[in-house]
Parts: sequence; C-alpha cells; structure tokens
Amino acid sequence: MLYDLKLPETALESLRLFPAIRSPETNKKLNGARHSLRYRQGLPVVTITFSLMSLFRNILIVSVVLLPTVICRAEVITLINGDVLNGEKLSETEDTVNFVHPILGLITLAKDKIAPNKVVNQEEKPLQEKLPGLFGTAFLEGWQRHIALGIRGEEGNDISMDINAALDISYRDEKERKILSSAYYYETDDREKDKSKGHANYIRDWLMPHSRWFYYRFVRYEYDYSKWWKHRMELSGGTGYDFYKEKKFELRGRVGLGFNKTWGSDNEFDPEGLVGMELSWNPNEVHSFTSQFMVYPNLDGFGEYRSWAQAKWGINVDFIKSFTLEFGLEHEYESLIDEDSKNDRHYDLIYFGRFGMDF
Repeated sequence: MLYDLKLPETALESLRLFPAIRSPETNKKLNGARHSLRYRQGLPVVTITFSLMSLFRNILIVSVVLLPTVICRAEVITLINGDVLNGEKLSETEDTVNFVHPILGLITLAKDKIAPNKVVNQEEKPLQEKLPGLFGTAFLEGWQRHIALGIRGEEGNDISMDINAALDISYRDEKERKILSSAYYYETDDREKDKSKGHANYIRDWLMPHSRWFYYRFVRYEYDYSKWWKHRMELSGGTGYDFYKEKKFELRGRVGLGFNKTWGSDNEFDPEGLVGMELSWNPNEVHSFTSQFMVYPNLDGFGEYRSWAQAKWGINVDFIKSFTLEFGLEHEYESLIDEDSKNDRHYDLIYFGRFGMDF
C-alpha cells in the first residue's frame, strides 16, 4: 500500500540537508522515493510517495525536520482602505511585500497600498494598550479609569444611611507611573450626620531605565468631619524600589521626607518622614487584590507617628463587562490627638463593600 505525503519544496531540501539525523538506509529511500513538483495557490508543493513501512519509519524524522517550517511568526498588515490581512511575511523589497495568506496563498502587495506603520508582529505586544480618552475625547487618553459606589440604608427603630464612593485612575509607560485614587465615606445615624470623611492620593513615579529603583512624588489631601483638624494636606518625595514587577504580581516600597499642614481648630505644620509598601496581585482574570501601608514618623516629636492602610479585594462580574464587586477596609492611626475632643480617637477603622465599573 502506498501513501502520498505532500510537503513544501523547501521541506524536501531540508530532509536532504540533514544527514546527521538520517541513517544511510533512510537517505537511500528518500532519494529513491517518487516525487513530483506542482503548484497549489501559488506555492510549490512536492508530493512524495512512500510505502506504509517507509512512512512509519520516517515519520519521526519528518516531524523533527519540519518543525522549523511549521512554526512561523504571525503578522498583521492593514491596507490603506482599512482591510486587514493575517499571515506570514516572507520577504520585502523597496516597493513590495511578499505575504502568505492562509487562504489566498502567496500575495505580493505594493507598499503604497499598506497603511503606514501597520505591519505588526503579533508576538511583539506593547507594554500597555493605549486606552481611548474619556467619552471619545483625548482627555485622559491612555489612562485606566474606575469608579465605584456602595450604599446601605436602614429604617425602623433606627434610621441610618451609609454611602461610600471611590474613583481611581492610573497611567503607566516605560518612563513613569501616575496614580490618582480617592474615596469618600458618609454616614448618618437617626437622620444626623455621624461620619463624613474622604481623601485623595496622587503618586507619580519616575522610573529608571534597566533598574528597579525609581523616584517619586506623593501628595495627599484628607477631610474628616470628626477630627480637630478638619483638613490636612501632605507633600513628600523620595526614592522607591520595585521588589517584584511582574504582570500578575507587583511589590514595591518607598521612603522619603515631607511635611503635612492642617487647618481646623489649630493650624499646624509638621515635618515628617514616609515609609510605605504597596502590593498588587492578580492571580486570574476574576480576582484581584491590592493593599497599601504608609507610616509617617513625626520629625518634630520623637516616637510620635501616624499610619494609613488599605486592603481591597475585587471580583470581576462575568455577565457584565468591566463591572466588579469590591470589598475592603481602611485603617488610620494617630499617636497625637486632641484630648479635649470627645470625637477624636487614636484610630479609625472602616469596612466597605461597593459595586464598581471601568469607564
């Protein structure tokens, strides 16, 4: 019984050029095999006729030698009229590109018919796809944007309502990272305001080429209805280090110097340091986990400090694109408080749950 094995002409030459992986008997049978040359879809194809035993004997050799010819780099060519072609680019000249399409076969395209910079190797992906701007404009183009809202109410023996909202936008490329995150919490108890506080953080990291070190600037604004200071602005800067910087897991630390300024019953200016850690973990497409921890040692009072921490767990909602469920907590601590204030405490702990979406 005879079987036909159809191979590209270059594959037949490859079999002849690799005597090290063929025995003399295999080489003799290959040279003596009946073959014919014909063209299909513009490509030369060699038909080699083997006996059944010869086919089994040579199947391993054929597989090994043909592996480089089967693996090719897929590319995309976009034409000036908007059409897109997928396949393998064989060669090019000053005026043309020779392109093998999986259905149309060998195609020769004039370069003036190809859109500029539209020959793309699919294996070479950019670090981050450029996201469209807000509402189709150029505003916040390339930025990731996320908003979330959570509401809880109660009416009966007690009447209360809790609202929490968050806005996070970020941008990164090879030279820098910019992150703006904000949150606001509002609570009522028996129709009276019990809590109203919020904050906004802005971090800008300047990355160093071929290094895990970076420099940063950190700005934070806080508002708290129950605190003696009501408003606080912080500014600091320093250096940081990316301990892990992978697609699914990031861990970085930062240290620096700065100050904070408060407005309220007392207006104070305090120099302080900053030591912080940030973690981001995306184990799969459904779950994500982020956390931040900042410590601010007071440089005016030895042993005095304050801290802020946040941990957040996000769950992607499969049936609604770009929507997530978020659960987390925030913790604040201050060693210096107003002892005369009934509402001022050393710490404040908030639990939250909310529904978010990318926009």
